[in-house]
Amino acid sequence: MTSMSTDTFELLGDDGRALAGYLVSAGPAAVIVVHEVFGLNEQIKGVARRLAAEGGFTTFAVDLFGRATMDMSTGYKLAHAMVWKTAIDTIRRTRQALSDLGEGSRVGIMGFGFGGGVALAAAASVPELAACVPFYGIPTAERADVGRIRGKVMGHFAKFDKHISQDRVDSLEHKLSAAGVPADIFRYHADHAFFNEVRKESHSSYNSQHAWARTLAFFRRELLPGGGG
Repeated sequence: MTSMSTDTFELLGDDGRALAGYLVSAGPAAVIVVHEVFGLNEQIKGVARRLAAEGGFTTFAVDLFGRATMDMSTGYKLAHAMVWKTAIDTIRRTRQALSDLGEGSRVGIMGFGFGGGVALAAAASVPELAACVPFYGIPTAERADVGRIRGKVMGHFAKFDKHISQDRVDSLEHKLSAAGVPADIFRYHADHAFFNEVRKESHSSYNSQHAWARTLAFFRRELLPGGGG
């Protein structure tokens, strides 16, 4: 099934009101996409469209800020002001709505930078999330106990990341392993935000292509009926 624009479609929560975000309807399984500190912008909407077109997933890019920005300092302020409990509850309601939309379909989550940390925190709090893909983002221990994750995890991190140290990546991998959470953690010869093609100073086409191919295969295997085969 081909993807469809969100211009005429909304995702409704359990209260009958539209959830804030960008919906692309495509197939029998769904993925929630969590934005960076810049908010729900066109780059993230593009990721949602790619997931639908190339992976066959119904995709919802959630809007946790209510606005987008191009300014890093403003983005950090928006992220700092966000109430994590409210954000996780929004993702919980989004997962349920997507599952209902697909008549019980499986739902995964992915996020970038700040959104990668939110994705892991959501997976730790919403056991129904079947798969989680964080890109260069890890929540603090106060935000989430990643050992509570019940789905599978595939993480993409950058070896030269000044925001997420290799020690933090090693710690995440250890915590997941110790808790028996199935996880594949990949480390790339790249910098923070290497997947974001808009951020030319850090974007890596080569590493992005590899991370994307792995992510699509992972979501197909974990979310689609019969593993997508």
